[in-house]
Order: sequence, then structure tokens, then C-alpha cells
Amino acid sequence: MIDERKGNEKKGTIRLAVPDGHQQKYGCSFLKSRGIEIEGYETSRVARRPRCNVEGIEIKVIRPQDMPIQVANGHFDLAITGEDWFIDHKYQFPNTPVRKILNLGFGGVRICAVVHNDLGVKNVEEFLALFDRGGMPFPFIRIAGEYVNIADHFAYTHYFKRYKVIPTSGSTEAYLPEDADMIIENSQTGRTLVENNLGIVEVLFESTACLIANEESLGAAHKKIKIDNFTDRCKYGLDKPE
Repeated sequence: MIDERKGNEKKGTIRLAVPDGHQQKYGCSFLKSRGIEIEGYETSRVARRPRCNVEGIEIKVIRPQDMPIQVANGHFDLAITGEDWFIDHKYQFPNTPVRKILNLGFGGVRICAVVHNDLGVKNVEEFLALFDRGGMPFPFIRIAGEYVNIADHFAYTHYFKRYKVIPTSGSTEAYLPEDADMIIENSQTGRTLVENNLGIVEVLFESTACLIANEESLGAAHKKIKIDNFTDRCKYGLDKPE
């Protein structure tokens, strides 16, 4: 069996993961503005292994939520993901070999703690007071969301006495109020929350796209040159490069 990663290392090729889904059009536009053309990454159609006009870069299109663990495992040298997914990964693996090297500034969302408006609470303190009074259907708080580790960290740091995190894979707002008491969800405009009679009780943080890298790749001289060149392209025009 041929080890493709070893072959790529000999050639000095770096592997880059770019996002699919709703981040795709923003990612495509951002890269084009930096002179990085990716054939097959247009919004009308997606090739999972598109071609790039920058020599020495091999690209694959995957889900943003899968990128941090894939970079940690050495399957990719670089990835463009959301800071929300990077933070979720860091909470689970504090010693991860993944580093955030640049905020890219596009695809901004708020990561929020959300409840159903029928609860009549406006903040987390009122939510916990309602639970303490026996105002929830279960003797523990049910928190649903795709951000499992962010949800667990949120509950722990807000001193939830008894809680259970319920993993979801999309349409998390539908869990309220029957199947969850709170959700941890991303919101761009808030329209979906309003349509489902939901309200934000706390904004955890704001997230935009970011560039992450594998520490071992950053330490490899033959790869770092290409990583630095790609990063410099991405930095062009950004107000606050990191």
C-alpha cells in the first residue's frame, strides 16, 4: 500500500481542507479575492478534490466540524474552519496539536444559549432559578446541540447542578421545548430563532472563519515555506492579522 502522506512530504506538498455547506460560498469568495482559484469549488457544484492554481497545495472539501480532528490526526496540514469548531475541539482536547494561526473574518455567527420563549426567562440566572423551583420536566437540565464540548463547558462554568448534553446533527431548534430545555446554537441573523419562538439567554462568543494548522507541519521546514506563503496570501487586506 502506498502511503500518500509520505509521498506528499517528499514533494513538499501541503494538504488543505476547505469547507462545504453554508461556509462554502464565503470561503470560495474569500480565496478568490486572494488570487487563489480552486477549480470545482464553485457554489453551483462541488468536487471533493478540486484543483488549485497555487503549486504545492492539495485540496479536499470536507465539513468544517470535522476539520480540527482531521488536522490533529495529521491528515491535513491546514484547514479553513469556523472558530466555533476549533474551540469545541480545544475543550475536548486541551493538548491538541492544532493551532489557530489566522482569523479570516468571514462567515460570522454568534454562539448562543437559547431557550423556548414559553419559559418566560430572559437570562441564565432566571433559567436556573426556574429549574431550582421545579419548573423543568426532568430532574436535570437537557442541553442539546452540535457543539457538545462547548455545551458541557458552558454548563460546568455556569454551575448547572444536574445536566445532560444531547448531541444533535442539525435542526437543533426543533428540540425545544419537548426534547430539550436549552440548546447551544449558532445564529447569524436570529430569524430562525424568532420563527421557532425561541430566545437567546446568553451569547457565548462570536465566531468567524479561521485558518488552523498542524503543529508538526509548522515545524517541518519543507512545509512551513508553503504554509507561510499561503498564510501571507490570506492575510492580504485583513485589518487584524494574527
